[in-house]
Amino acid sequence: MLSPDLKVAVRSAAELFHRSRRLREHLERIGPGESGEHARLVETMRRALEDIEDTMMGNFALLWEVLPQEQRATMTSPGPEEDTPLAEVFNGLLLTLNHFSLRFVTIHESLVYLPWQSVEPELVFSLEGCFPEFCKRYQPSIVMGSLFNAFEFDFIKILKQKLADIAEVFSGDERNFVLMFAICDGLSPLACAILAHEVGHALDAEHDISRTVANESVFASNSLPSGTLLNWCREICADLIAAQMVGPSPILSLLSMEYCLYPSQNICQHGASHPSTRARLRILADDPAQSTATAPLPSELEVYENAWRLNLASVFPNDTERQEEEQKHDLQMENLHFRMARHLREKLSSLGEALPRACFENDSLERCKKRLRLGSPVSAQGDDPKLLVEKVKEHIRNWPEPSEARCDAFKNLCDEFRETPVKVPNILLSGYRRRWGIIEELYDKPEPLANAASVKWLCDSMAGLDRLIGSSIVTTCVHKEVLRRLETNRRRKKGA
Repeated sequence: MLSPDLKVAVRSAAELFHRSRRLREHLERIGPGESGEHARLVETMRRALEDIEDTMMGNFALLWEVLPQEQRATMTSPGPEEDTPLAEVFNGLLLTLNHFSLRFVTIHESLVYLPWQSVEPELVFSLEGCFPEFCKRYQPSIVMGSLFNAFEFDFIKILKQKLADIAEVFSGDERNFVLMFAICDGLSPLACAILAHEVGHALDAEHDISRTVANESVFASNSLPSGTLLNWCREICADLIAAQMVGPSPILSLLSMEYCLYPSQNICQHGASHPSTRARLRILADDPAQSTATAPLPSELEVYENAWRLNLASVFPNDTERQEEEQKHDLQMENLHFRMARHLREKLSSLGEALPRACFENDSLERCKKRLRLGSPVSAQGDDPKLLVEKVKEHIRNWPEPSEARCDAFKNLCDEFRETPVKVPNILLSGYRRRWGIIEELYDKPEPLANAASVKWLCDSMAGLDRLIGSSIVTTCVHKEVLRRLETNRRRKKGA
């Protein structure tokens, strides 16, 4: 059992180890090039990552060595004036986390110097499974970028802004949406759930939601610059659209990314372009319509809340300043962000089927999570096997003797339990439930992340889960298409 402060350090390091490994695998796929033109650059990046990984493992090994097992559940971050061996070791670990974060982000941005690779098919299938109408209407381009972030933009709009003479080439309402995500997440359909938030921006612009809400008179008296108010409204709106149509997976994907940036960045304050992730997470966690779907969020919220407070303490070491900043943050969150979210939800609800709500059943999600834990895909699912057993017993009681009617009844029973494709949002959410289970297993290990074996277990578990989710998404989309074609053929034959 680890204390809340230790959980934050382990979680942040776990996310960095996982993505560092994915980054090194990306470098291996690029290789030295046909004539060795990339060899030195690839090797330099790889060595820089391996060096900081080794240092990070050494820091964790030293921490578990000086911190007795019985104190790990209660240990808190040492204050700036504390001068003990444990304080020195823990502060050294936090410093290494800071270096790990900076090195990872810098090397990731340096990938711009190397060849890029195509997006994997399961990522396209994932987006089409979550936003079928949007993808059919706009056919968005999906690309990987060297910035450790995700973006959405209209390429035609950018061309028109930069090239005055190009407007005549495109019709006035023509759109070309581009969705960009981090290169290191290219093989992770779970990580790419964040693209749902980017699609949320596109749908927001299409329906003119956030601009309408930001201009409402109720927000007119706010002292914020109008640009900041609109930016915050856009981000919250994109979060709400993504949550409504996909569930909490997009915000969980954002948290996974933020833990990689947390050691080296200020996450405790609202920015001019984005409200704090803490505010965004609370808005989604408090949505009553997502009660079943948000099952992973309370645990994530608890750990992230402590991460936010630790970051606040590092940015504002003075107690008075820290308390004032926390009060300011909470007031803006309560009086503006939550209020803004209520108005946005009302606006979204008025659009009805234009933005359909994803449906989740806790029993179904838990069964999927169990299959993922056993290493099985979750592309199709029928009713609960326990219910099937009861129905078969009832069938035997009702039809003790062989007959044609008994055969027909059994055929109907089989039809009731036929497996159907699992929807992509359900696959993603069950994947994030399983992912949280892996994190909890890491917390319970005797010396998490203190050696190569521990890090390998974590990365192999995460990579294995990504492969299962990816294969599940591809299979369920193929299954759905096969059923569609069978139904089309059936209707043709019936019409003939």
